[in-house]
Amino acid sequence: MSQLKHFIRDAMQYMPYEISMATWLARSKYLTKENPQILDDEWQTHLQTLHADGACVVENFFTEEECRQLRTEIDNLLITQKGFVHQPDKVGSDHRIYGAQKVSKVLDDKFGHNPDLMNMAMAHQGNDVVLGFTLAAKMNYVENNPGSGGGWHRDSFLKQFKCIVYLSDVDETNGPFQFIKGSHQYSQMVQDTRTLGLPYNQVRMSHEQVQKLINRNPERLLTATARAGTVLLANTSGIHRGKPIEAGQRYALTNYYYNRGLLKPDIFEHFKPVAGYHQL
Repeated sequence: MSQLKHFIRDAMQYMPYEISMATWLARSKYLTKENPQILDDEWQTHLQTLHADGACVVENFFTEEECRQLRTEIDNLLITQKGFVHQPDKVGSDHRIYGAQKVSKVLDDKFGHNPDLMNMAMAHQGNDVVLGFTLAAKMNYVENNPGSGGGWHRDSFLKQFKCIVYLSDVDETNGPFQFIKGSHQYSQMVQDTRTLGLPYNQVRMSHEQVQKLINRNPERLLTATARAGTVLLANTSGIHRGKPIEAGQRYALTNYYYNRGLLKPDIFEHFKPVAGYHQL
């Protein structure tokens, strides 16, 4: 079975959509047997929105006091865990630690292994899903910053799941999460790729390219402005970004979930160094 998984994964990366549709469906069914029965009615509704749009906003997940505590924890980690701090942009706006749950019990208890979020991950991805790691991030306004994630992109062409929580209030100027609704759906992936004239395996897009999709249907753009304590659920095979921050700062945590069979050492190497997994 492992050879089949690897074949299908590789096929999806390099085959045209029309050729690989059957393998995509087979792999999706094999690896992502959803389990929505574990959710209560409120979370079932969130799951339905996630399926339809690709992203969902859940308000009031944390209190303001909990957010304050977690912001303080991120500030402490950025000082005490300097060897694990990534600054992926060239201007020094984005400061992040992958694997933050391994070096902070409070982050792990409150967010990393939060049972409601884990249940949602299993409902969306299947019972074999596990937390890969938690990203702790602080973004400050710096001129010409590209935003969190470095611009518009997909994480993959196959279904993936992340949970993000804002720990500070986020308006249009503070780098809100943005998502193109429906872009996670297979048929829409094909249509959007053709509309933009992209190679079939290209995961990154310019703002000008994505603006073409928005101009065609402005209602597809979700800009998640929200109060601190709001959780965002996202299928990150859809087109998304953190909008470039224009003022102030943004604190956030992100859980990266993976199906157990796909959480390989190369995942951690890609994000190296990851706290709790790499030695400095």
